[in-house]
Amino acid sequence: MIAKKLDLLIDILSQLLSLAQKLVSYDNGGHNGKIPDSMLMTKQEVLAYLNISDSTYKRRVREGLLKPMRLGGGDVFYKEDLQQALWESKRKGKI
Repeated sequence: MIAKKLDLLIDILSQLLSLAQKLVSYDNGGHNGKIPDSMLMTKQEVLAYLNISDSTYKRRVREGLLKPMRLGGGDVFYKEDLQQALWESKRKGKI
């Protein structure tokens, strides 16, 4: 039981380290002007990326179509997780 929990903790720490390394790389100019698919996006970036209003954003979160992570008191998303929402915006002619 304890070994399983330790393995889970090590896995989480490994993922956090990987994310921190990506963020440092992004912050040091390794982004070439684009947000890599694995990078986090803020709520404002998501609104622009999906071309939706704040009320639409709130409705999609409430409906479960967008599933934000809470980080530092704000909503953040992985860009790659937004592909379904982007497809839906395109399908409805928003983009």
